[in-house]
Amino acid sequence: MTAKPFGLYVHIPFCSKICHYCDFAKTANYSSDHVAAYIDVLCDQLNTWSKIIPESKKFSSVFFGGGTPGLLTHELAPLLTAIQQMSRSNAEVTIEANPTNVSLENVNIWKSLGFNRLSLGVQSFDDAGLKALTRDHSSLEARRALELAAKYFPKSNGDLIYGWPGQTLDSWQHDLDTMLDSGVNHLSLYALTYEGQTPFARAERRGVIEATSGDDLAQFYDAACSLLRRSGFTHDEISNWSLPGKSCDHNWLYWTTDEYVGIGAGAHGFVDDGSPIGLRYHYEGDLRRFLRASGDIGQFDDFGGVIAGTGGAIDQGRDLRSWLLEYVGCGMRSRQGISLDMIASKGFTFRPTSILQRAMDEGLMIAKDGWLTLNEAEWFRETAWSLEACESLTLVSNASESIR
Repeated sequence: MTAKPFGLYVHIPFCSKICHYCDFAKTANYSSDHVAAYIDVLCDQLNTWSKIIPESKKFSSVFFGGGTPGLLTHELAPLLTAIQQMSRSNAEVTIEANPTNVSLENVNIWKSLGFNRLSLGVQSFDDAGLKALTRDHSSLEARRALELAAKYFPKSNGDLIYGWPGQTLDSWQHDLDTMLDSGVNHLSLYALTYEGQTPFARAERRGVIEATSGDDLAQFYDAACSLLRRSGFTHDEISNWSLPGKSCDHNWLYWTTDEYVGIGAGAHGFVDDGSPIGLRYHYEGDLRRFLRASGDIGQFDDFGGVIAGTGGAIDQGRDLRSWLLEYVGCGMRSRQGISLDMIASKGFTFRPTSILQRAMDEGLMIAKDGWLTLNEAEWFRETAWSLEACESLTLVSNASESIR
């Protein structure tokens, strides 16, 4: 019997500068002492989690995200040593980096530490795009970094952003062509969003920046789908494409609601606590508050104790309907879709609404072999379809509903 996927997400919040669109937990205000203290806390958190995770349960994927994990090399050694002891021998281990972090020396260090997948935040090869997105690297630096990634890592990814102010379809086509020429075997293509209190979001609210229209974003999306399909890439999820055998194992944990432990400032995790809906939790995103909150790590015998003891908090108020929204919302934006059998096992029955039935009749949505999937062209409108799908799923009995 094949062991179920089980992952680890490690958040590294340090950045050399803050890009104006980024809403992740990050800081450019830190010192070498902060880095050392932070790695110590991550080691302590992981050690505490190791005492409650069954020894037979090993990480199938590890993902260092940020922030900019690529700012660090040897500093990560003690943490990677501990992670390797908790991982499967064939685990996918990813580090995110920016083009300015990538040198042959750093690549060799990362590989020696156990990383076998490199994900590069390129965002654009257009000088105007790099300036608009407040990036600190050049197009040439990005191309050189991607060449090293493709040469030295069995799995390599490049990120691009579309919909930045002033972008044209021709510029987008050039970005895609350049990324394909680099040799990386996975692409992540994200529509620009204006989140929270980021400088971009504030500028948009003041009318200084005008967000790209939905029709234009859809045009960019359709252009990517067409080009990458012709180039042999599989469309895994709305924002992710891969060559055969190069899909990101860790991403599928999120898209299929499999388990993953998250550690670090701003990290989220999802673990099976024996309930029908699992347990979601998160950590404080501010670095200094995170370091203070994580200072009282002790011995615990349940997930709730570990989370509280390592400075985290359980996401309260989740119930079966919450689980359904999470599962449908993630699954409907991927090629796998959602399992009606899994949904039935939670006590739901599927009765298509008239809108959903019409979509199925028109081929916009497909029900086959116990799975419900969206036509690729509709992934861009996944949110509306997911809500409609949830309207078609009725909880047969409230007796099994568990409020967390």
